[in-house]
Amino acid sequence: MFKVFIPTDFSRNATNAIKYALNMSKKLDAKFILFHGGILPIPVGEMPIVTSVLDGAEIKAHLKAAIFKQATEAKFKLNEKRIDYLATEDFSLPPMITQNALKVKADLIIMGTKGASGIKKAFIGSNAVDVISRSHIPVLSVPNNYEYTGIKKILMPSDLKNLTGELREALPFAKLFNAQLQILFISDASEKGMKRYDAA
Repeated sequence: MFKVFIPTDFSRNATNAIKYALNMSKKLDAKFILFHGGILPIPVGEMPIVTSVLDGAEIKAHLKAAIFKQATEAKFKLNEKRIDYLATEDFSLPPMITQNALKVKADLIIMGTKGASGIKKAFIGSNAVDVISRSHIPVLSVPNNYEYTGIKKILMPSDLKNLTGELREALPFAKLFNAQLQILFISDASEKGMKRYDAA
């Protein structure tokens, strides 16, 4: 069964990602794992460490309400047995997302994005960039207000150093949606770069 891991902080863009995931999964035999990560305050000096700030039952209730509300809007019939709710705490959100997604053996992480500072993060969002850079699981970042209209083309950037391995990961995902997979290689015009291109 295809497992979709959806982190949420209950913000507007995170809620939109839930709706996107539901619409995307209408033709998939999917299981949803809704995740909320609580950020612990970093201790300073002799300040005592706070070990827990989450109310597990309350968070689960919020997660359940969030996905069922979006399911109603997306006209998606949810199977309660195919939804898990998970909440943990740590000092940083991106490691929590990637570690817990691995723990539940997720096939895909879908998360909302919002603005961030810095050229590198200007178009994606700081948490999304950090999760993408850390994750060994495919990450689909959904811009705020973006609606699912089908996945027809997938662009895969590659330096062509491990194209076979990259295709092994990307092709099954493309086949799920009968999507065209396109490979983007940006060469620096060096001899090594052109040799990789010719070999591919």
